[in-house]
Amino acid sequence: MSKANSRGAGKPASRLQVPGTGSAPDFIEHAPRWIRPAWLRGPVLAVVAVVVVAAVTITAVLTRTPAPSVRDQHWRRDIAVLARQIPRVHAEGLTHVTPAAWHAAAARLAAQVPRLSNGQVLAGLARLVALLHDDETQLMLPDAPVYLFSAQWVGPGLYLVAVPSAERALLGARLVAVDGHPMAEVESRLRGVIDFQDPGTARAWETGPDQAGLESPGYLNNASLLAWLGLARSARGATFTVRLASGGLRRVWLAAHGRDDGAVPPAAAIPAPLYLRRPDEPFWLRVLRRQHAVYLKYNLCLGSDGFQQLAARAVAVLHAHPRYRLIVDLRGNPGGDTTPFQALLNKISRDPALNRRGRVFGLINDLTASSASLDAGLLQHSTRGLLIGQQVSDPIDEYGNDNGLLRLPYYDVLVQYTTATVNSPATPEGVPDLPVAPTVHDLLTGADPVLAAALAYGHHHGRPAR
Repeated sequence: MSKANSRGAGKPASRLQVPGTGSAPDFIEHAPRWIRPAWLRGPVLAVVAVVVVAAVTITAVLTRTPAPSVRDQHWRRDIAVLARQIPRVHAEGLTHVTPAAWHAAAARLAAQVPRLSNGQVLAGLARLVALLHDDETQLMLPDAPVYLFSAQWVGPGLYLVAVPSAERALLGARLVAVDGHPMAEVESRLRGVIDFQDPGTARAWETGPDQAGLESPGYLNNASLLAWLGLARSARGATFTVRLASGGLRRVWLAAHGRDDGAVPPAAAIPAPLYLRRPDEPFWLRVLRRQHAVYLKYNLCLGSDGFQQLAARAVAVLHAHPRYRLIVDLRGNPGGDTTPFQALLNKISRDPALNRRGRVFGLINDLTASSASLDAGLLQHSTRGLLIGQQVSDPIDEYGNDNGLLRLPYYDVLVQYTTATVNSPATPEGVPDLPVAPTVHDLLTGADPVLAAALAYGHHHGRPAR
């Protein structure tokens, strides 16, 4: 149907409406003869009328917006579901964005869908979610090929701590650029698709808990995401510019590795300090007899009784050795369930022999997050324990998530959303009593000044643990 017919229902196509004059044929044929030139009379008049109608009809057809494809319709419906449902299911609605801005952003993304790849639409959805700025609501990216390196923040820089064995010379190098894009630009674009309230949370998402593997890669390792954001020319590989530990610049092309590419090739890594040596275990204990300490490493807050049993063992050793101190290491713990840690806090707070200054320490860093941040705060405030290290990734930690998931209907996209407010933004958690941050030299040599500070607290003969 032409634009003319859609405006004049029931009128034949030959009677084209001309605004303010009636139909074109009527206007011409019934005009007084003194304003009708001779060439408009008879058969010529009919030809002119047909030409006018045809020209306008063709214009209408050419300017008609094509119907959206099924693919575009489905993406637009997913966008609409997200825009409608998040304000309903999120514990605080739209946290840091107005309804008008939220729906306008969703409408802009929907309008752009025909010009975007599927991956770019996903990035757009993540960017929409990131408007909430609440740490706990995230679009869950699908499996993607990854770059097999691990990077660690030291101050403002990202340093390579594990790389493919063939690129061993890159160990300790600082990342400078990705496919020619400076790291400041890379970080800015990545943070545009990360929903965060605390900047430390964004840093944690960029590096991820399993960078050198395929399970939970950091956003910086996600080859598809870098391509969708225009930071890499391809999802198959990219050129990384690094500043070597020796000081020189080097450009190296790294291939991305996917699940269909077989086993992950061997990696080379810098010397690992004690707290990084058993990353696949949720918690473990070691008695440091020479340093008179019980070291309890807490990697993951699991909702089981395993940690309580380990904590009971630690307390038994402390009772048997009154001069020993307890060191609970929460560095790198991304959170989970706060319940298990409460059992240890209860044992400490009710025992005067344990609950005294200099007997109990908590170690934290910029990758301590979520429930682990709350656990660190409880250790600091409900006992006389001291926190040592770096500020946790989410000191505000206002929001919590109890497995709240929204599944979009067409492309099976999952969005984790906030289910509760757990902390007042006016009372930040996880601020160390004794700030200690590793240096680049510590990173390269495997030294651990944070653990060393806990061992040396109150006397001067503590030794760094390795």
